[in-house]
Amino acid sequence: MKNDTNYPIFLTEFLDGLRPFWALRFMDWIGTNNSTQKEWSKRPTPSSVDKRQSLEYAVQLCNTLNFDGWFCIPHMANDNYIREYAKFVRDNLNSNLKAYIVSHYETLKLLVQ
Repeated sequence: MKNDTNYPIFLTEFLDGLRPFWALRFMDWIGTNNSTQKEWSKRPTPSSVDKRQSLEYAVQLCNTLNFDGWFCIPHMANDNYIREYAKFVRDNLNSNLKAYIVSHYETLKLLVQ
């Protein structure tokens, strides 16, 4: 898989390290914990200069490995963010894969401890 500059997006060694699994959880990858993301238009994208990874790359990684994805929505996300997030996953994740989309994971975790 290549990006616009013909460099691989995912190194072979990185992909090989993930191959024993069947699903990926993207809470930390996308930076869900302690996130201040509220608006879809201000989320990290592949062209962002941000230490977090984008949803686009998360979906692309699932597609590359043929893995199901567990996607976490930031707890401050507004209704439009949630709607666009779900639509993006629906429209871009390979149809043979499952998407698990959760919101407020850490808040829920605190309630059950």
